[in-house]
Amino acid sequence: LSFARPPKARLRSTDVNATLEKVLFLIRQQSRGTQVEVEATLGRALPPVLADPAQLEQVFLNLCLNAVQAMAGSPGSLRISSRAGEAGLVIVDVADTGPGISPDLREELFKPFFTTKREGNGLGLAISARIIAEHGGHIGYRCPPEGGTIFSVTLKEAQAPAGADQAA
Repeated sequence: LSFARPPKARLRSTDVNATLEKVLFLIRQQSRGTQVEVEATLGRALPPVLADPAQLEQVFLNLCLNAVQAMAGSPGSLRISSRAGEAGLVIVDVADTGPGISPDLREELFKPFFTTKREGNGLGLAISARIIAEHGGHIGYRCPPEGGTIFSVTLKEAQAPAGADQAA
């Protein structure tokens, strides 16, 4: 239902690292008692992005939970990083050391109701992609030859509208 009628984004200048810190706290709690090590390398002095912080949190939490679940039952690491990119972009990478994504499943990954899990509805990545697109950003992934998966979320730096009153 959320995919069919997602809530309207309340865009505002948002600190990506503050959002990631909230997600990291939750993921560290969730991964206690597992063999998954959570690491973060958050870029310093990142520019704010124009985003709905709650929706960004939903996206990053979904990516991190997927990564932890992909490594379930085996030792692994979840690495979250943020950095300033070129041309006013902010990039967040969520990398895991799980088995990666099978080549025959990659085309289906962002489609609604597609899942490889026994539990779940297959909407997490579809909703995440939709949220990021509505924020004017992009979400993609790559599977390095050595294994694992890296999801990258690219967002645009917040810009004050031309002629906007900075005190507003």
